[in-house]
Parts: sequence; C-alpha cells; structure tokens
Amino acid sequence: MRATAAAQPAVEIDMTPMIDVVFQLIIFFTVISTYNEIEREARLELPVAYQAIIEKDVAQERMIINIERDGTVVLFNQRMNEAGLRQKMRVYGPGLRALGSRSGEAPIVLRGDKECLYKNVRGILAVIYEEGFTKIMFAAYQKEEEATGE
Repeated sequence: MRATAAAQPAVEIDMTPMIDVVFQLIIFFTVISTYNEIEREARLELPVAYQAIIEKDVAQERMIINIERDGTVVLFNQRMNEAGLRQKMRVYGPGLRALGSRSGEAPIVLRGDKECLYKNVRGILAVIYEEGFTKIMFAAYQKEEEATGE
C-alpha cells in the first residue's frame, strides 16, 4: 500500500526587502549624480601630475570629496571636518561599496587643493580607509605640453 504524499505548502519569497534596497540605491545614485556636478565645479587649484590620465565622466556615479587649502572638507556642498566626513561615510558607505563592487572602479574621487597640507589629506585618507575603501581616484591636472602631445 502506498502512502499519499501530504500537500506541500507553497514557498513564497518576500520581495519587500529587495524592493526597499533597490529604491534606496536609486535614490542614492540620483543624489550622488546631482551633487557630483556641483562638486566638480568647486574652485580648487589641483596639483599637476605628468602621469595624469584624462578620463571622461570622472564623477559619474562616484562621490567627490574636496579638500580646500585650509583642510576643510566639502562634500555635497557642505563644509565639514574629519568627524563630519566619518559620519557621512557611514551613511553613504554601503551604497558606495555596492557601486565599487558592481563597476570594479574607485567609487571615491579625492580633489585636494595643491596648497593643502599633506597632514590634512592623510587624515581624510584615514577616514576613507577606516570605512573599508581602498580604491580612491585622485584628481590632478595634466601638464599643458603633455596634454596636447607636444
């Protein structure tokens, strides 16, 4: 005699958490792209590097951190110190990590004024590194004669 199999309950997957994450990522990328245009227009005198690579859309889907001459950090058009940057990195870190793992590129662009002291840059790098980011793009100008190929 054969036993009849009991009816198996239907397996359902709750999609609500995944939908929440997708909407948060959409909002994150929208905010980042809006502020990136503002951050790129910040008036800083970037250092000159002979090995600078000219890259189109350098700030597309990346967070730009500006460091002014006096060491003040400007992020999303807000002035802050290292502690403020640390707080913002904790908020935006998960989205940036997702972006970095998806694209394989550095999700952060660091723009430091050429007159800024290294100790200020080192402090900002420490904050970024503490949050688990090891790929960072540094902004620099290319020398004029090398940019034109002369």
